[in-house]
Amino acid sequence: MPIFITQGRYTREAIKGMIVKPEDRYEALSRRVARTGGRVLSYYMTFGEYDFLTIIEAPSETQMAVASAGVSDLRTTLAMTSIEAKGAFAAASDLAPSYRRQGEVEIARTWLMPVRSEIASASSGSRNTTVPRRGGLKPRAAA
Repeated sequence: MPIFITQGRYTREAIKGMIVKPEDRYEALSRRVARTGGRVLSYYMTFGEYDFLTIIEAPSETQMAVASAGVSDLRTTLAMTSIEAKGAFAAASDLAPSYRRQGEVEIARTWLMPVRSEIASASSGSRNTTVPRRGGLKPRAAA
């Protein structure tokens, strides 16, 4: 199951309620997340920009969203284990050779291919070589 790291702030009403009746929110959060098919791995109250940080294992983003009522300014990050990240990098490595940015194929056809052919003719002993320039090739004067 995916792991989500979430930071957020409690609403003013939630803070007022916790001051009137202090409670450990871990149990309430755990029950809510369990109803969505997930589980709370960690829950921390934090100082600073956010009031809390949770690490939750949930079946999907949809179930994660269901568990987030009563809070505001959520910031959720999908987390991967190092083994999952290794698999993602391996998959990206397999795809990388076939990936071309928009316009890159045209550049390769009009720019790189003539340059390669000119390099080949220069290495074969031709004295009239060309210098690659933007917009085409310009003949270089023979030395």
